[in-house]
Amino acid sequence: PIIIGSSATFLADVSPIDSIDFVEFFESNSGDKLGDGSRVQIGGQEFYRCAIIFPEAGDFKVYAFATGFNGQTVNSAPIEITVESGEFPEVSIIAPLSGSDVPAGDNLEILINANDPDGQITVVEVFNGSTANPDNLLGSATPTGSAGNYRLNFTPTVADAGILNLIARATDDRGNATDSDVA
Repeated sequence: PIIIGSSATFLADVSPIDSIDFVEFFESNSGDKLGDGSRVQIGGQEFYRCAIIFPEAGDFKVYAFATGFNGQTVNSAPIEITVESGEFPEVSIIAPLSGSDVPAGDNLEILINANDPDGQITVVEVFNGSTANPDNLLGSATPTGSAGNYRLNFTPTVADAGILNLIARATDDRGNATDSDVA
């Protein structure tokens, strides 16, 4: 399988290659054009190559469509591929405990545990309330040095008085993101 966002390279072996004007690559289920082939030489043999990045998960059938200088066309048999999203990260806020008090001006240490079963964590962000509103971002947590643990030191102001609804978001190297429960 191919992971979403990864590049898959397709080679079309067409002959006689000097009679081919261009080669295009399509997805047979939808008919969508995926890209144009470029003529390359690999190991002394010439092909048309196309690198395609798949933005969504699913099962696809990719085929090459060659057009000759004389207008004749031919298409290859489709190649079946599966594109997967990969596993999503796991994230939870370890501290502070729900219901904790912190006076304005004091440091609030927010500790997060984040792991990715099939890759690595690239960023851990902490929000006060909805992660959909970028104004709620308190900051990005940094690794503590202990595997899977991250820290954000936040100093609440008088304007922050009230209840903080802390949510941590972990994003992995494939762009998959998971939000923690509210702490």
